[in-house]
Amino acid sequence: MTRIDKLLAAMTLEEKIGQLNMAAAGRTVTGPVLATGVIEGIRAGRIGSLLNIWGAREVHAVQKSRWKRQGSAFRF
Repeated sequence: MTRIDKLLAAMTLEEKIGQLNMAAAGRTVTGPVLATGVIEGIRAGRIGSLLNIWGAREVHAVQKSRWKRQGSAFRF
């Protein structure tokens, strides 16, 4: 079983479908906007990627929140 096969086998159907969803990270052309439910959606596997996320700190914080919930199965 390849690494990708193991990853897919560990994911629920909801998480697989969630990988198709893109959500706004809370920034738009006009500046910061409060985005609600993004981190919760990522943790639950309902959001697979973010648009308008700026900076390494923000990206790392989002990634860290996902790994805390998922454990080592999704680490790269």
